[in-house]
Amino acid sequence: MKRNTTLPQNENCYFVGNEVFSSINDANIYCNKTNRDVDKDITSVNIFLDTLESVSARTIVNVKYTTLLDTQEQIKFEYDKQCELINKLQAQYDKSLTERDLLRDVYKDQLDREIGVMIGFSNAMNVISDTTDEYYKILNNLR
Repeated sequence: MKRNTTLPQNENCYFVGNEVFSSINDANIYCNKTNRDVDKDITSVNIFLDTLESVSARTIVNVKYTTLLDTQEQIKFEYDKQCELINKLQAQYDKSLTERDLLRDVYKDQLDREIGVMIGFSNAMNVISDTTDEYYKILNNLR
């Protein structure tokens, strides 16, 4: 993995295009994943200063952070609805186990499919949570 060695390591904000990172290591990883040049594409900024670059970085972080929080809330709402559906399907399947029900396998397949959807929601929330934590670190350095 290539690393940027030209930028100062003690800056508190690094960005590549419109992506903002709290550490140079995260910016290096992003550049390597997206096939960017680590020496040319990573810029550093001290966001405590009132320069045009620092104001731009703060704006990017604020907009993305609030957008991700809203998205996380929407996914959480859908996740909760999915949990309710799974609970209903589980009750239906459990009832079919105690009775002679010809649709038992259908209930099991439905339950398995809906659990897969719930796992997808959970994975999406984890990814968004990691990114919002990163942006929170950057915003916390502002205060």
